[in-house]
Amino acid sequence: MRWATMSPFEGDLVGADGYVIPATQADVFMWIAGGGYDVVFDVASAIVDGIASVATVVREITGWTYQHNRDLTGFQDGTENPSLVEAPEVALIDENTPGAGGSILLFQLWKHDARAWRALPTQRQEAVIGRTKAESIELDERSMPADSHVTRTTLEEGGQALEIFRRNTPYGGVGDHGTVFVGFAKQQQRLLFRPSALDARRMLGCRPLELRSPKAFALRSMTRHGRPYSSRDAIGRNCGM
Repeated sequence: MRWATMSPFEGDLVGADGYVIPATQADVFMWIAGGGYDVVFDVASAIVDGIASVATVVREITGWTYQHNRDLTGFQDGTENPSLVEAPEVALIDENTPGAGGSILLFQLWKHDARAWRALPTQRQEAVIGRTKAESIELDERSMPADSHVTRTTLEEGGQALEIFRRNTPYGGVGDHGTVFVGFAKQQQRLLFRPSALDARRMLGCRPLELRSPKAFALRSMTRHGRPYSSRDAIGRNCGM
């Protein structure tokens, strides 16, 4: 789906230093989340079988959880993410607006150079991120580098932070792995990351592999325990979408 209020991102995204995130748009994007991989596998298999006569799967990425709430840098991920209670107000398009109840998706795939990252001392890693590694406490203004990940990814408009709801996850195995960035927002401008925000992840020793953005993402309405299972439930309960 695409509405008049959305602009297409069908071309490659070029960072400040000239590196490129290749656009990998497809006609349909499906994101399936669940508490166990067996459930995710069964749902994904049913979907692939169901669309086999009209569509072909062009790529498949499997994510997993790392140390409960950390990414592969070893730092906590999503420290400033809205809570599950707040997420619908940030991620779901407002009522009486085209696409109401859905969301706009930004998907990025980043490959990590884990060996280079692990070679950095903890203090240097903390300067790159802008937070302490153990407690995830944001560095104070005097210690915060101007090019830290925190500094570069804080987006504001009129003095107000432009929040999104992120569901990042690691992917891959020991030899080839990275981060799947999945962001949802009610407005496209919240996902229009400035080049410096892309540079921030590049600083973590990551290489961009894919970009899909933006897509109007319709959250499926289901039934649960005899009552409607809404898009707000889907975000709050981490169930399949």
